[in-house]
Amino acid sequence: MDKSILYHGSTVVVEKPIVSIGRKDLDFGPGFYLTNLYDQASRWAKRIQMICNADHAVINTYKYDEPVNCNVLKFDAYNRGLATTSWRVASPTTV
Repeated sequence: MDKSILYHGSTVVVEKPIVSIGRKDLDFGPGFYLTNLYDQASRWAKRIQMICNADHAVINTYKYDEPVNCNVLKFDAYNRGLATTSWRVASPTTV
């Protein structure tokens, strides 16, 4: 298994992410979006804090053990074309 540290920028602490809910108008549909880049999660958390006029920006940190037979969509770099492509990604049963 590949062990990773992943981050989620928010205005709240998310102890147990739920991948089956979320806005449909996001780049890759509903889901729980994570990054391995701390700075990216920090920028997102600060942006959401400003938009929502929230008191806090929170960077949630997760240790993730990738299951052996799991389909994962990974990006090594930003690609604008990917944001307009329809994707169907199998979500892992545990996060």
